[in-house]
Formats: sequence, C-alpha cells, structure tokens
Amino acid sequence: MSDNTFRIGQYFLGKRPNSESWCACWYDSKTRQTKRASLGTNILQEAKIKLAEYVTEHSKRRNESVLDTSLASVFMRYFKNHSEKTRSSGPNRRALELMLDSMEVGACVAGYTVAEQKRIASHLRSKGYSAGYTRRVMGVAAAAVNWVWKNGEIDRQIPIVLPPEGEGRDRIMTIEEMARLWEVDMPSHLRMFLALLIGTASRPEALLQLTREQCDLKHGVIDLNPPGRARTKKRRPRIPVPEFLRSWIESVPCGPLVT
Repeated sequence: MSDNTFRIGQYFLGKRPNSESWCACWYDSKTRQTKRASLGTNILQEAKIKLAEYVTEHSKRRNESVLDTSLASVFMRYFKNHSEKTRSSGPNRRALELMLDSMEVGACVAGYTVAEQKRIASHLRSKGYSAGYTRRVMGVAAAAVNWVWKNGEIDRQIPIVLPPEGEGRDRIMTIEEMARLWEVDMPSHLRMFLALLIGTASRPEALLQLTREQCDLKHGVIDLNPPGRARTKKRRPRIPVPEFLRSWIESVPCGPLVT
C-alpha cells in the first residue's frame, strides 16, 4: 500500500487481485487480514465518495461529541440501519432530505437546538408545507437523533420540541354518501373491503392483512392483530363482529378476506 492511498480513519481504498473495481478496505486485528467490501465502481473519484458513505454507515461510534457529529451522518446511519427496512422508507428518506435542505451544510448535532428546530419548522411552513406534514418531517428527524442517542453513539441527548399538528383535513362521510358509495357497481374484492371498512372502522392495511382465521364467529370477535405480530402503539385491537359482517366473513373458508 502506497503512502498516497486514500484513507478515512481505519478504512482505505484498494482492489482485489485481477479486479478493476474499488473496494473499501480495513485491517481486521482478530483475523490479521485485510477485509474488503466492493464499492461497485472503477472510477477513483466515485470510489472516494462511496468510501465516505461506507464509513459513515459502518464505522462503530461510541459516545461521540455532539459537537463533532454531523446531522447528515446521523440521518444517513438512521436511514440505512433502521428506517430503510420499514414500509415508510420512501417518505422517511424524503423527510430527511427536506431537513438537510433546510440546514446549513455540515450542521452538527449540538446545533440542533430548540431554537434551530423552530426556525426549520417556520422555513418548511414558508415553503408551503402543511402544519401536519411539517410535524411529520421533523418527527422523522427527531427519531434519527434519538436513535443515535439510544444506541450510545453520541455523548448526550438533544431536547426535541415538535411543532403543533394543525387542525387537519379530515371529513367524516355522511350516511347518504356512504349509501351512494355502497350502491356503486364494483368488483367483489372491493365490496368485501368496503364492508370491512364500514364494519370495523379499521386502518386499510390491517384489513388487507385480515384473514378468516382471525375472525372468531363463535365468540363474536375479530382480532385485527395477526398471530406473531407485536402490538405496536397503533394497536390493532380485538373488536366485536358486527352482525351484518357475519355472512361476509362466513363466505371466505380460509385465508385473507380481501383477495
């Protein structure tokens, strides 16, 4: 290895024998061998950028000073190691990008004060984002900062104050509107879905995952939480079976009710 090898901490650029692709390399003291991970490029400048991303994502961090830890690195590690694996990965990534666009380049965790949080909230509102969406965006950022604290990566916790949600835009359908919707000609699976929505007032995702086995008609109970799934703060409770739904549920011998 020459002295001018591009290096970030213990990581450096290198190549496998008979390969033109650059790798992130580091020395493993336990095996006394150099480990490599492909960066997927043979262009040096791209490899330097990808190495920086690799280090940000994979390097072990313990009790780093919030003065020396950038929010960009916090957001990236949170997304790659946690949020990317969730169903909300797309919206969460967009939220973190909006947050970075609202900050100074290189902003550190220590600078994410309550006053700075209020400034960012005002900035997002001035860009036309609703109060509810602004709160959601800043909630994702708060989750990232709290995640690195709980994982012992920074040396102190950062106070978080989320902006108010706003009044929202929910509107409840009238009985007449529901009747007109029910009278519309639709495929059988949509009819089942609509019947379940009316009968349970549950989240659409819970109903799309609901199976015949979760419906105990003998005791008149629907368990909206699938077997083996942990009950989250969104719950998915056990609810009574509305009488009009019995025939709909009985029409499905087994498996998902909405197919």
